[in-house]
Amino acid sequence: MPNEIQLLDLLTGNLAYLKSKKTLDDKCIVLLEALRKSGWGRVSLSFINSKFKTTKTLYSGYTEDETDFAEKTVIPPGKRRELMSATVERWRVGVFYYLPWREERARDIIGDGLRTDIPIELREIWNEHDMLYAPIYINTKPVAVVALDKPFNGEVPDKVNLRVATIIHCILIEVIQQYGIKENSPYYQQLQRCILDKGNVGVIEIDEWDHISAINGPVEIMLGLEATSCLNMPYTKVFNEDILLQLNEKFLASKQSLEIIQMSFDFSDKNKIKRSIRVSLFPVHILYSYRGMICIFDYPEESDIYKTYSNVLKKVDSMKAVMVGDARMIQSRLIKWLRDNYGFKYARIYQLSDNKEQLICKVFWDPDITDLAFFNHDYNRNSLPAAAMLERRILYTSLEKNQVRDIRRIWDALKTKSAIAIPLNLHENLQVVLVCDFDSKVFILDRAKETIFGFFAAVLTTTLKTLKQIENAKR
Repeated sequence: MPNEIQLLDLLTGNLAYLKSKKTLDDKCIVLLEALRKSGWGRVSLSFINSKFKTTKTLYSGYTEDETDFAEKTVIPPGKRRELMSATVERWRVGVFYYLPWREERARDIIGDGLRTDIPIELREIWNEHDMLYAPIYINTKPVAVVALDKPFNGEVPDKVNLRVATIIHCILIEVIQQYGIKENSPYYQQLQRCILDKGNVGVIEIDEWDHISAINGPVEIMLGLEATSCLNMPYTKVFNEDILLQLNEKFLASKQSLEIIQMSFDFSDKNKIKRSIRVSLFPVHILYSYRGMICIFDYPEESDIYKTYSNVLKKVDSMKAVMVGDARMIQSRLIKWLRDNYGFKYARIYQLSDNKEQLICKVFWDPDITDLAFFNHDYNRNSLPAAAMLERRILYTSLEKNQVRDIRRIWDALKTKSAIAIPLNLHENLQVVLVCDFDSKVFILDRAKETIFGFFAAVLTTTLKTLKQIENAKR
């Protein structure tokens, strides 16, 4: 085993390296490598779903043959459930569980029929059948298991030689939890709703049990379906045989691989007219555990929805990276993200006054702006934020337009020519809107931007739950 100084250097170097990694896989591999270098020949991290089935495993220190063997001999769900139950509590060593082959009761759990005993003189030496692992929980639910094998010193583990492993286990929890919270957050549900509500694209949402959970109007027309009779039905009972024969293989492939798949197929519509339609399959997953499918249908002659949706997801992924820290930190990072990606600046929040006659500037994300009262103005149709509140939708305007829906003195002070207003829905009795200015004369609020800004508004809204939080946002 490395000495204390070597272990400290190992941790310091790998934690610094961890920051450069973006994906969950890459971050976990860095930590597994650090764990292995701390004194273990082989280390693995298995993600599991709610049924204790292994969904994906990452390896460090395994040869190609060892990896192949491990993939073929995955711990079955029933055994995994037992290994994470109170049955093994007597073998707990800190956050880890060490089931030694030398103990008959442990052999009954991990033995699979093997009953080879160990001579007394070898009982303090690691045995190839020993099992050492630590579960990872998020909100009391097990989501992954890290397993260690073949200690360099050949000794059985204790709390002392598991100190570094325990530290890295804690870091793994933080890394995995951060990704789990993002993927399972209401933000993605909001994103799905934005996509679902778009008018000319057919969308069907299918849950993890293959039942249809949502269907919009366009797909009813495209495929000749009725939403009321489709909801909560297995998709295999809803699609006609012609569609199902072409779709099912790709659907199962996307479900198993968790990869986006796009395909086209021909079918006869309700008027017996032969049509060609395209479907993009977007599997929904949380930490490699399948949670359902979003199926987007459109005609090949229409705009490329796959490209649009993929671009939206890329923007959302980049936004997810800043959703770290407390509410104020997330607010600040979100505003910076908006500026970096779209050139928006002078972000500020307006709230409708109690007498409903004025818009009061409550927050300004610019350290040079201190006189918030200067930006207050009347609540009327000539005000861009007021119009956005009244119409409950995102609006933008510029000085070049015939109808200038803002106060010129504000644009003169900011030396800008365009502005956008994004409503934030805190609750019915508190009308709030985010306003940003920008310099570009050419700006198009297309479907992709509208979806992204709607998602942005949902994220920002969650950090501003109450009026007091709004007023304290910059203090």
